[in-house]
Amino acid sequence: MVRSPFDGVVTERLMAEGELYNEQEPILTLASIDPLDIETFLPSEQLAQVEPGETVSVLLETGGEASARVTVIDPFLDGATGTFGVRLTLDNPDGAILAGQRCTVEFGPSAGN
Repeated sequence: MVRSPFDGVVTERLMAEGELYNEQEPILTLASIDPLDIETFLPSEQLAQVEPGETVSVLLETGGEASARVTVIDPFLDGATGTFGVRLTLDNPDGAILAGQRCTVEFGPSAGN
């Protein structure tokens, strides 16, 4: 019996039933679908406009809109691109939002703060 430390979805089986198990090798790949993490990059001039805990609007590739909150603001700028990273958390308790899709993130007053 295999137990996961979190609820998730099996995305890849790396071993088949009956194969010899080696504790150093993974047997499957799990993906957490609640909450979903969104990684995005913003130009450096927007750094002062983004705050942890802020709610932003997310337009989904599959249609529809959702709200996510800013959980991490990268403290380093990428000198080559002049951008910084932002991580958002999007609650998905019923699994209705498909993981892995592209999305557009809208920051600012129009985001429904």
